[in-house]
Amino acid sequence: VAAWGPAGHRGVLAEQPAMAVCGVAGPPAGDGTWWVGGVAPNGRAAVARTGNGGRSWTTRELPLVGTARVAVLGTRVYAAVLEPGGGTLRGVFVSADRGATFAAPPARAAGALAAPPAGAPVPLLDGRLLVAAGQAWWTSGDGGATFSQGGGTLPVVGRLARTRAGFVAYGLFAAGYAAFSPDGLTWHKLNLH
Repeated sequence: VAAWGPAGHRGVLAEQPAMAVCGVAGPPAGDGTWWVGGVAPNGRAAVARTGNGGRSWTTRELPLVGTARVAVLGTRVYAAVLEPGGGTLRGVFVSADRGATFAAPPARAAGALAAPPAGAPVPLLDGRLLVAAGQAWWTSGDGGATFSQGGGTLPVVGRLARTRAGFVAYGLFAAGYAAFSPDGLTWHKLNLH
């Protein structure tokens, strides 16, 4: 895990989580905790958190083989587990207590999400989870067991990412446009010239 500041790269943290880190959960949680997702040495998905700027880490192994991507909203922590190598979604573990415990994912419906998620999962204020997959928008209201594809006039989307100010959708309309959302529910196309 490396530290970056406004002026660029500041260096690699001296203390690393006991896992292979594959991604950081955007900005820190409201309590200042930083989360990372990845793979434990035995191949199982794992998440880790630090509340002291990376001086020490608490790593939690999840009972599925694969890679974990982490998203945080309030006291809820979501760990989306993908097949090894970043493949299709295997399950979503949810913690309602800042990561102290994670509920086992519900049984997944066959073909619940046909394509691998692109970028970070986006937890919505109403409890649903939003992901970009197969250049489409998908939501789940049952912890990742099933997903519904967004319809209507939603544009093609490349991937989703979280920033300190909200969420960014990249690759809109398959033409390199971007959109911003403070909450994951309402999106505003960014016109960059």
